[in-house]
Amino acid sequence: MKREDEYFSRGRTTYFTKDEEFCTSFVLTPAWNLQSRYLNAVLYIICLIFIFIGVSIISDNFMDSITVITSAKRVASLRDSNGNILNKEVDVWNPTVANLTLMALGSSAPEIMLNVIETIMTLG
Repeated sequence: MKREDEYFSRGRTTYFTKDEEFCTSFVLTPAWNLQSRYLNAVLYIICLIFIFIGVSIISDNFMDSITVITSAKRVASLRDSNGNILNKEVDVWNPTVANLTLMALGSSAPEIMLNVIETIMTLG
């Protein structure tokens, strides 16, 4: 086993690792809690801002796609009272129903994706 000791102003951390079992995650860094509280606060705030900006970009794209879907139109042939055929452009979707359906799908999308991933992982 490999042993390394590091000393910090707020404490001490000791690592006992085997090379094949060492965690190489960039999120779970060793001795993260021994760093300066101010540095941790700044890094957490930067990460939160980054996440909020990402969510806002994704939400904006989702709302744009709802607008494109609900603005679809088709040409319908109708007869007037004299028997003449008139071509009229009509909406494919009722905008209210389409918006409510797509927003319900969008708000439950994380749960749906988690269920799909879990189902795929447990198939075999």
